[in-house]
Amino acid sequence: MVKLILSEEGLEQFDKKELKKAFMENNSLDLALFGRMVATNPELNVEGASQVAHAFSTHEIVPEFDFYTGRDDLQEENNAGAGMMGTIEYNSSTLYRYANVNVRELSENLQGEQLTESIEKFVQSFILSMPTGKQNSYANKTLPNYVLVTIRDDTPVNLASAFEEPVKSKSGYLTQSIKKIGARVY
Repeated sequence: MVKLILSEEGLEQFDKKELKKAFMENNSLDLALFGRMVATNPELNVEGASQVAHAFSTHEIVPEFDFYTGRDDLQEENNAGAGMMGTIEYNSSTLYRYANVNVRELSENLQGEQLTESIEKFVQSFILSMPTGKQNSYANKTLPNYVLVTIRDDTPVNLASAFEEPVKSKSGYLTQSIKKIGARVY
C-alpha cells in the first residue's frame, strides 16, 4: 500500500481493484493481531487475532495520596507561597493481566508468513509492556513475577474469576495470587 501512495502516479492513477488488492495483502503484525474495520467497505475488514484485557488488582487496594507543591520561578521575593498545590492518588498492587492469540486466525491474517516469530514477538511485548502514564512520577518499571502461557485447541480462558474473592494476606500478595491462578487452570 505504501508503495502505491509513494509512487509517481499517486493513488489517483490506480483503479479500485488494485487498491483493494493492496489493502488485502501483506498485513502488518499489528493489523494481523488487532484487526481493521472499514465501515464503508466491509470487504477490507481484518478480524483481529488477539484480545487483550484490562489489568486489575488481585486484592483490595487502599489508595495513597501524594501531596505536591509547585513554586513559580518568577514570583516576587516577598511571596513565600506555592504557585500550585494538589494531590495525586496512586497505589501499588499485584496485577492480573490477560491476553490471547488465535493462532489459526493469525496465520490466516499473515498469510502463513513468520507465524512463530510473530507469536514470540506478541508474547514478549505483552510481558514487557508497561503503562506509559506518570512514568517520570512513579517509575513503573516492574516486570511480571509470574507468566503463565497455555496452549489450547478449544477456546481461550481468562482466569479473572480466580480473583472474584480478592486475595487476603498480611505478608504479600504475589504467592497467594499465583496459587489462585494455579487452582483455576483448566
